[in-house]
Amino acid sequence: LFLREFYHRNRRLWYPLYVFHIGLYLLILWHVWLFVRAVIADIETVSVFGWVWGTFSSLLTFIGGVAILIMRMTDEELKVHYPPIHYLKWVFILLTLLGGVYAVEVHFKSSVPALLKYVREQVTFADFERKLHPAFGPALHILFASVWLVYLPYSHVYQLFFRYYHYLRWDGVANVRGSEIERRIKEHLERPVTWSAPHIHPGKPWREVA
Repeated sequence: LFLREFYHRNRRLWYPLYVFHIGLYLLILWHVWLFVRAVIADIETVSVFGWVWGTFSSLLTFIGGVAILIMRMTDEELKVHYPPIHYLKWVFILLTLLGGVYAVEVHFKSSVPALLKYVREQVTFADFERKLHPAFGPALHILFASVWLVYLPYSHVYQLFFRYYHYLRWDGVANVRGSEIERRIKEHLERPVTWSAPHIHPGKPWREVA
C-alpha cells in the first residue's frame, strides 16, 4: 500500500507513484460504490459527495500518471528498464481517465443521479438498446478501458502478484555492457557442465553448450 521499496530505493519516483496509486485505489472504490449504489439504493437522494469523490480520485490518478510517464521518458536510468510499449500502456491509462472525465462532465453533465441511472440500466439490462448503441462519451471511456484490460495480462503490472519473491520483483537490474551482472554471467558460463544427455556433453563449459 505504501510502496516502501520505492520509497527507500528511488524517493523521487516514489512521490508520483504514491499519488497515482492512492488515486487509483480511490477510483476503484468509487466504481464499486457506483455499482452498489446504483442497484440497491435510491439514486435520486445521492449527494454531491459522489461527484467530488470521483473527480478527486481521477485528478490524483491523472497527475500521478503524467508525472510517472514524464519521469520514465526523461530519466536515463529508468529508460533502460522499459520498452516502447510500456509508454503506450501509460498513454492508454491517461486516455481512459480523460474518457471517464469526459463522460461524467460532458455526457452526464456532472449529474451523479444521471450517472447512477445509466449504471443501473447497464447492470440490469433495463435498456438493451442503449447497450447496442451507446452514447459517444461512455462508449469512448469503455473503449479505452477495454484496450488497457486486454493488454493488462501481458504487462509487467502482474509483477504485483509476485512481490514477496524478492529477486523476481526487486532484482530487476538491467544487464548492460561492463556491468556486474555481465561479469557474473560470464563467470557462470565458464563453469563445467556436470550432467549429460544425448545433446549435452559433460565437462564442457556452459559457454560452449549454450
